[in-house]
Amino acid sequence: MAESAIVITGIGAQSAAGSGVDSLATALRLGTPLVSLTDPEDGLPVETGLRARLPGTLADAISQVGLDAAMAQVVRRVSARDPRYVGFSLLSVVEAAKEAHLDEVADRRRIAVIVAGDGMTLEAAHTMAKKHADSPLRVRPTYAHRMWATDLLGLVSDVVKTQGEGVVVSGASASGNLGIMTATRLLNDGAADVCLVVATMNELTNVEVMGFHALGTLARVASPAATSCRPFDVAHSGLVLGEGAATLILERRAHAEHRGRRALATVLSGASALHCTRQTQPSPEAERYVMQEALRRAGLDPGTVDLVSTHGTGTPAGDEAEAEAIRDVFDGEGPWIAATKAVLGHCLGAASALAAVACVLQIQEQTVFPSANLTQPLIPLRYAPKTAEPWRVGVAMVNAFAFGGLNTCVLLGPPGPCP
Repeated sequence: MAESAIVITGIGAQSAAGSGVDSLATALRLGTPLVSLTDPEDGLPVETGLRARLPGTLADAISQVGLDAAMAQVVRRVSARDPRYVGFSLLSVVEAAKEAHLDEVADRRRIAVIVAGDGMTLEAAHTMAKKHADSPLRVRPTYAHRMWATDLLGLVSDVVKTQGEGVVVSGASASGNLGIMTATRLLNDGAADVCLVVATMNELTNVEVMGFHALGTLARVASPAATSCRPFDVAHSGLVLGEGAATLILERRAHAEHRGRRALATVLSGASALHCTRQTQPSPEAERYVMQEALRRAGLDPGTVDLVSTHGTGTPAGDEAEAEAIRDVFDGEGPWIAATKAVLGHCLGAASALAAVACVLQIQEQTVFPSANLTQPLIPLRYAPKTAEPWRVGVAMVNAFAFGGLNTCVLLGPPGPCP
């Protein structure tokens, strides 16, 4: 099937900013970091208490996202005995589905679902392991199917009534970008008319958090604690973990127009590449390549990019590699450089999907959201301003890199044809 323009018609988000896309937009416009410090459990190192946490319960989130009573009851019912990640991830789905009027798509076998994420069932595994240690007979029969990522795939299909293809895309911190790229391929191949990309929340236990600590990637506690995550600043010391989930609904432009749905943005292209390692070290060369390759596939010059939403974790090695790669790709003044993790923390499998949602918002509002915790830049680039600034945002680039040498880049454009 010939390629056609792919547009985004619905977005949903859960994050430390609160429940829903409106809460996310408000927080990003303000640029106020949402990181806080709580006393670590079990005498763990103080750094493990830094987090950008979801601010309330699932019940709070349901009441804030504007669902009708019937759908709110469905979300409450299906997630009542599940780990937190299930309900919050599902909320992002139903918010996006509502905006895209997904219920109006007649042929449900033409709606595909991609669950994009990694390790979303870790908390459930640890909980069940404790039950097993107490008595093997306490292991619940539902665990046999809920330990798989396909459990959420089936749940999404059940709640929003899709009957098309289902795929789980696992790419650690690049899962969101990989999900968007996979959706684009399904749509261009003619395998679906509409595709949901569901980037799931990661609910970590102390075991996983201590893994990050042992690796030396967690940020030191700054004063105030909210300033601990400092992407591209000379005082950066590591990442701060965050909680969040995001969903984007993609479809071919012709299909969206036929059913009278408004496009929010266009997916222009994407690129992915490995750099021959199973370790954590970044590669400026590979990062540069995926940015250039995404531009080549879209038929665009670097000068057409208005905004780069960076991977920008706040780890010294990661920031230095990405800043070097960006400097090599863009000549002159270059695009605005943004880092959402300074505000939202590192939401792991959902991070790049949340960054993509942030780019959609900036394209919609024609505004560049401000930078946070950036006082003394590591490398001179055109970093986002200190306060939100009206600006023509036509083309936005989303970078996402992951352990195992995985490098990805997605290009988003305006709702109409790219100038």
